[in-house]
Amino acid sequence: MKTSRSIVAAHDPSKRHFMRLAGTGATGIVLGGMMPPISLPSTPEPACSAKSVGAEVRVAETFLKVVAIELPSQKPIIDKIIKVADDFNADYQRGDFKNAASIFATLEGDVTQLISDLGVNVSQRIKVALVLVDAAITAIGELLNSQKGAVVVNLMNATPAEQAKAAAIERRAARVDKLFRAIH
Repeated sequence: MKTSRSIVAAHDPSKRHFMRLAGTGATGIVLGGMMPPISLPSTPEPACSAKSVGAEVRVAETFLKVVAIELPSQKPIIDKIIKVADDFNADYQRGDFKNAASIFATLEGDVTQLISDLGVNVSQRIKVALVLVDAAITAIGELLNSQKGAVVVNLMNATPAEQAKAAAIERRAARVDKLFRAIH
C-alpha cells in the first residue's frame, strides 16, 4: 500500500519537473508532425494531401530574418528566399503539389547556395540560424518525400527537369538521419 508520502514523491510539482515534461511533450508534438502516419502493412500510403508545412516555413523565414539582420549585405538574397518560401507554402496549401515541388527545388537550391556563399567564417549566432533554416527545409523535404502520391511518383516518370525537382526532395529527405546523428 502506498503511503501519502510516496504519492507526494511520485507527483513532483517542481518547476524542473514541469519543464522536463513540457519539453518532452513539445518534442513529441514536433516529431509527431514530421513523421508519416503509422499504418498496417497492407494499408497503402495516403495520397499527397495538404498537411501543414506552415510551421516549417515560418521557422525558416524567422531564422533567415536573423541572418538578414546580422548580415545586411545578404538581405536582398534572403528577401528573395523568403518570397520563394511564401510561394511554396501558398501552392502547397492550395493543393498544387506539382508546382509546390517545383518551387521547393528552387527554395532548396537557394538555401543551399546561401549557406555555401556565407561559408564558415560567420558568427556562431548565424551558424545556428542557418542550421535551423536547413533543418526546416529538410523537414519539408521529408514531408514531401513521405507522401508517396502525386508529387514524387509523378515527377519520377517525368522529364529530366522535373526529375531534378524530385531529386531535390529526396536529397533533403535523406538528410534527416544525418541531422539526427549530429544532435544525438
